[in-house]
Amino acid sequence: MIDSAGVFSTEEIPVASALAEIRMGGCDPDYHFLFARDLDKNLLGYTCYGPIPLTEHRYNLYWVLVNPQARGLGLGRELMAETERSIREAGGQHIYVETPGTDVYLDARRFYRHHGFTEFAICKDFYRNGEDKILFRKELGA
Repeated sequence: MIDSAGVFSTEEIPVASALAEIRMGGCDPDYHFLFARDLDKNLLGYTCYGPIPLTEHRYNLYWVLVNPQARGLGLGRELMAETERSIREAGGQHIYVETPGTDVYLDARRFYRHHGFTEFAICKDFYRNGEDKILFRKELGA
């Protein structure tokens, strides 16, 4: 599913896969996952998030992924709502997310903006020359 998303670089795919496998194996409490499955238990999407070390009540949203065949059904919206609820229940007050500034990630940036995230910083040439990092933030209400 990660590979078929069509946005992750060759470097990102094994990282996303490894984190999911580690968590499904019951390890690494710093990475939390919410999984969405169909009635046959096929994976349709997931989010990966966790508390930011050395901060108070701040969380990173590392990944939001929906199977290409399940897009347009509101699954991303449901995953985000559940992720935010889970973070809020854990005492989280702010969520941070980053994306590359390339055109491949235009839909991701639209998704975050649509869900109340605001862009607050651009790190020029962060990933490589010509590839910026764009940072978003969302304050969670009570």
